[in-house]
Amino acid sequence: MDENNDLGLRIKAWRQAQQLHQKGLAHRLGVTQQAVSRWESGQDVPSAKMLAQLRSLLVSPDPLDVERAFIRNQSTIRALVDIDGIRLVGYSQGYAAVWDDFLQVLGQPVEDKVINELQTFAGSQSLKHQIVKNELVMMSGVSLRHLDIDLGPEFKHRWHMCFRKHGQKMFVDMLFEPCDQALDTGIELMLRPDELLG
Repeated sequence: MDENNDLGLRIKAWRQAQQLHQKGLAHRLGVTQQAVSRWESGQDVPSAKMLAQLRSLLVSPDPLDVERAFIRNQSTIRALVDIDGIRLVGYSQGYAAVWDDFLQVLGQPVEDKVINELQTFAGSQSLKHQIVKNELVMMSGVSLRHLDIDLGPEFKHRWHMCFRKHGQKMFVDMLFEPCDQALDTGIELMLRPDELLG
């Protein structure tokens, strides 16, 4: 394989790992989508200046990749969810042990399948706007089930969401834990920044 093709494959692999389209990478670099396409196919090579910028991207870890690696081997039940489309983008071993069937939709939007307490979050453009503007930083609640997908038996559990921005995207770090089965389901807490100090 020649050097151009090798570089092109590395660029494409990195872009796909970041869940970026060619157009998104082009915008980030200030070039056209066609330029990115030519690099990835090995038809052209970036200029020396652009190559330095690309190398910086390819070797510096994305904060989301660091977060995924951080939770991956945890036994706690934890997930990273992209707010855009409500897509699972990372999970812990504990999560896989409890909801391994859900891993079949990894990276796929499931916003139209969100039910119960999380529908309040997923179905509200106002809440999403507050999250993006950092006007809402955390939510907690109790649920039996989150999606209208058969994922095995329902069980009551408490969940906590912490909203985090990575670049231009907003993600939810979700933690799940056992709870008293006599608790009512519903949202227990919606925390805003001014309430953090209180």
